[in-house]
Amino acid sequence: MWYAEIISPLLTKITTKEKQGAQEFLLLFFEAFDGLMFKSTRFRGEPHLELILGIVSKLFKKFGEKRPDTISLRTFSRYLLGLTVIYAKKEKDSTEVWNRHFIPLLANKKIIEALGFHGNYVTKINRVERRVLADLKFNLKVNFKRVSALLRKMTPSSLREFFEKAAMVLGINSKFDQFLLRLYNKTHASLDAQTKLTRPELDFSHLLILLADLIDEIETEDNKVVQQTKEFITKLTLVSQMHFLHRTSQSYHDLKRVCLADINNIAMCFMHDSRIKWVLNRLYFSLMKLGLFHICYREETAPLLKDEIHFLMQFEALENAEFDNELSCKARDRLIVMLSDLIGNYLQNKNAIDFRLLCIQCKEAIQKARAEIEKDPKGKLHLQRLEFALIGLGLTYQNRRKKGETDKERKFFNLLNTVETRVAEFKNAMIFYPNENASFYLEKLERFVLILNDQYSAYLLYKNTPGSLKQFTNNIITIITEAKSVGIGLLGSKWKALLVEFEMITNELEIEQRMISSQTKKTALREIHCVETQKITTPNKNEDNFKMQLNKLNELNKILYCKASVNGYYAFSARMIEIIVAVVEISAGLYLENKTESNYQIFKTTCVDVINYFRRNLRVFQKIQEQLILLELAINDLNSTLDQASTSRYHLFQMPRETQSFTSSSHQPLFSV
Repeated sequence: MWYAEIISPLLTKITTKEKQGAQEFLLLFFEAFDGLMFKSTRFRGEPHLELILGIVSKLFKKFGEKRPDTISLRTFSRYLLGLTVIYAKKEKDSTEVWNRHFIPLLANKKIIEALGFHGNYVTKINRVERRVLADLKFNLKVNFKRVSALLRKMTPSSLREFFEKAAMVLGINSKFDQFLLRLYNKTHASLDAQTKLTRPELDFSHLLILLADLIDEIETEDNKVVQQTKEFITKLTLVSQMHFLHRTSQSYHDLKRVCLADINNIAMCFMHDSRIKWVLNRLYFSLMKLGLFHICYREETAPLLKDEIHFLMQFEALENAEFDNELSCKARDRLIVMLSDLIGNYLQNKNAIDFRLLCIQCKEAIQKARAEIEKDPKGKLHLQRLEFALIGLGLTYQNRRKKGETDKERKFFNLLNTVETRVAEFKNAMIFYPNENASFYLEKLERFVLILNDQYSAYLLYKNTPGSLKQFTNNIITIITEAKSVGIGLLGSKWKALLVEFEMITNELEIEQRMISSQTKKTALREIHCVETQKITTPNKNEDNFKMQLNKLNELNKILYCKASVNGYYAFSARMIEIIVAVVEISAGLYLENKTESNYQIFKTTCVDVINYFRRNLRVFQKIQEQLILLELAINDLNSTLDQASTSRYHLFQMPRETQSFTSSSHQPLFSV
């Protein structure tokens, strides 16, 4: 307990014959204090910093200047008890806390002996409280200058514990935040000496510094926004440093909570400043990278999905790859900067259009860097794996969406895909060739497509509900009419034709649904289900074995997750296995979607690399090690599932059929920041 250490120098003031008893008293008192403040339902609510700092400040004011061996244990212990009662009541700021509620502090006989209490304990506590309050002259303000000097003398481990608790109350009081920042600036050297920052942690810290510098340069009449942003940076700096010191899933969760709470608000305030927007995108992406190796809590906001984990792992692999060719290194670094911005923007705005935009821009960025990166032999493989992961995002995204069951529903879905891609290409062109008039229409187009998407998803979800079909068709016609009224059709013949086509398909869909009788519909759906089931469950011994081994690894991970919820020791291991499962599952889905020799090689190297990367850290778990070996064998056996046609020649890279419709725009982009 950091507060026990900070008070311990006062023990030198206790008389020599009572020093041993004073040490025992402090230990027992703070154990009881811990149980009362942090476990009692009446006082629960960590970290009680004002209470503890108030006690520390006033104890040192009272006894700090006293000569050694001059204070009795009774005087010291009663003053400590009085301060505890006073500041606990002040913190609760209500009449719900009475002196009888502090009786648990006196549960140990040695504490009672040190206090010299006899008779009615509540009466004794009342008397001690009044005397201490009179001695303080009712002044309960904390002297932060004195406290800061005391905290700087603590050992790094206790200082680290203090900052971890302090991080939980950041943002409540700006003066306290500034006190913590000043304290950290004076003590971080001793803390940093024990902590070597990883590359993602360094990136995150540098981005915070860059954001602070940009805010200082801004000239605006709205000083309130600038001040709020500076407070956010201060808060985030402290919370991130606390995470870097401890690196637990809980400390990352605290960092993520603080970061996500304000980052979108800042982006809205500075939406016209491209530099700040760029830094915020990078900051968001850096935050996601920091959380890659931490388990997600149930209340976690914006958790990474499996396909996103797979993509980030390949991104990390490219970023950390050691290239012998200097030109390849420089091209790789430029690509990493571009992709960080693109992915950060997408992760903050996960919708159909921004997903298509991510695909277009990533392909363009990779293609632009390909020639120089592939001058290094390792560069080619890393780019292929990154492209493989990008397609994994696309395939998983498509599989999450319901395409519909009838011919007209699928036709509507395909048209929706076409429009999404065209809007994304339009948006991509606007980045490099901005036009105020076109920006107006782009905003309307995005809104139009996203509303169509929501309406179609809602229709598929509730289409068996009476009246849902009529409501859907009416809504679509209303949306199209509104689109015409804002002039989307004026953008050109292609957009006008798309609006007409949506009207036609909506009418055809309504007619189709009305023609299908309830019994015919059930029969048709049953036939479709049988065909799809037959397609999915085509017997393949090696593929079945692979899926079984992957499921077994996943089951072992569930056991580790249960243990991690009780003991944080297992959290890191649970997350590592979760990453292995995510990478292998997504890679396998891509390969099995389009079985070629080249896709198998990319799939295999991706899986083997991620398994080997984590294997050493999982060596204490014998069952997991055995299961990883079985999974590797199953991966090797999948090569025999290739048919003769696909193995007859070597393909450099094959995109799964589901995502071959994604096309890049025709213009030549000029990437610049």
